[in-house]
Amino acid sequence: ILLISIGFISCDKDKNTAPTLTLNGDLSQTLCLGEIYNELGASAVDADGNKVDVTISSNVDSNSIGNYTVSYSTTDANGNTTTIDATIDIELCLSSLYGEYTVTHDCTAMSQDLISNTQTIKAGGGENQFIIENFNSLVNEVTCDLSGMNVTVPEETYAIPSVGDATISGLGTVNNTGDIEIIYTYSITAPVIGELTSGTCTATYSK
Repeated sequence: ILLISIGFISCDKDKNTAPTLTLNGDLSQTLCLGEIYNELGASAVDADGNKVDVTISSNVDSNSIGNYTVSYSTTDANGNTTTIDATIDIELCLSSLYGEYTVTHDCTAMSQDLISNTQTIKAGGGENQFIIENFNSLVNEVTCDLSGMNVTVPEETYAIPSVGDATISGLGTVNNTGDIEIIYTYSITAPVIGELTSGTCTATYSK
């Protein structure tokens, strides 16, 4: 009689034991904006060691900065459920900015575009530095600094053949999807004559 009672108790315990859920990846991950998120999945077994299906729901968008949740859930034949939530943080990295951009802008002076409509961002020489390539037909590269979501274009003077000098600086921001808006300040001077034109303009960079 005692053995039979123990058997019933053991069976009841198994019926009320939630399945064991094991993630194949980490409970928390951090990825750079634009980096591909690879779902590694999960596995589950019930109290008797039998495999149980796992349902995965996710709102991860690696093309937008933010904090995301991946939920893993499993339910055994007796209705016992186990759920685990993993967190995926998408953040802006310097490498997130690399690539070719279409540039919309109002940067014109003396009936000429001051910047190109297509530009490329590549790695710079410093830890938080990047370079805008093909800035315009006369200035090939402009060096920029990234701090958080903020962009600084340090003031720099460039020699313009047959014209004089162009001085350029700028301040900007990166949005959650990696688009960049920079407000440029510029002045163009010529020998003897002095300043030909100056002002500010806005450029938006989109991949």
